[in-house]
Amino acid sequence: MILLKKDEVWIMDGSNPDAIRPFKVSSQYGITGKYTLAVCDIGVEISAGVNKSVAIWQSSNGIMMFDNGSLITLSGDIDNYFTDMYNTDKAERLNPNAVEKSIGFYDPLNKLYHWCFAAGTSTTLNREWVYDIIRKKWFRIDRTKYLQAGNYVQDVDGNTYTYGCIDTGYVERLNYGNTFDGTDITSTFRLADKPLHTSMFTESDIRKLKIIGVVNSSAATFTLYWYADSSSTGTSLGTVDQSQTGMRVYQRPMDVNQKAVFNGVGGVCVSNDSFHACEPLAIGYLYKNIRLQTNRRES
Repeated sequence: MILLKKDEVWIMDGSNPDAIRPFKVSSQYGITGKYTLAVCDIGVEISAGVNKSVAIWQSSNGIMMFDNGSLITLSGDIDNYFTDMYNTDKAERLNPNAVEKSIGFYDPLNKLYHWCFAAGTSTTLNREWVYDIIRKKWFRIDRTKYLQAGNYVQDVDGNTYTYGCIDTGYVERLNYGNTFDGTDITSTFRLADKPLHTSMFTESDIRKLKIIGVVNSSAATFTLYWYADSSSTGTSLGTVDQSQTGMRVYQRPMDVNQKAVFNGVGGVCVSNDSFHACEPLAIGYLYKNIRLQTNRRES
């Protein structure tokens, strides 16, 4: 048995009824959002060949996972929401005045843990991040309506479905259909900004890129953007045609013609007729390093 307080984690353990007693696991990683506690009972891979059922919850320092032996922090990739919690200049932070309103739930069909919370100065839930149990990766879901609760149900045949309650008072079936509450689904991705040379001071002339992805004739196109030197506003490179008769993947060359030290690429696909609207697999660049970019002081 696990016992959670706001600042402590305890377990009840013992080999027989007379020997059962409480053991303190932690004095700082307790639960700060009582509705974020979820149990993943499929057997999460803790290490190579070791699988355990786990409990996941929101603490004051991150999203925690407990395997009945040790505490593990899952939120390394999104730690800014906790480390910037009291920095009012940041919009992407967990609002410390609304931590108890956060909710979490487990989707056993897709092996996902959903964490919904109030970000920035909001006092209502307006962010949803999802942890992929199998891939051990986070991704963000940006819905047109924010989830306020979630859970899974089973029908009389044992089939599992995941449902969420949105902020307009309706209950929606999740991961079902090609729209959300009647609104087109917008899928986005953006790769990290990075130099194409081993030096961070070398400017590159990027002439072309090639994108490879899974063929999708329903959601036929999406828009590709180039982000030079960490720009927040991308330059459109045009639309990518995802259809290809008789092929499983497509290959599309795109003109870039950009000069920058740090280079990034992203895409946006708006669709209401495909379950997986956009599935890019790889992106490659044709470029030439042209000069060393430094700031010099003349004397």
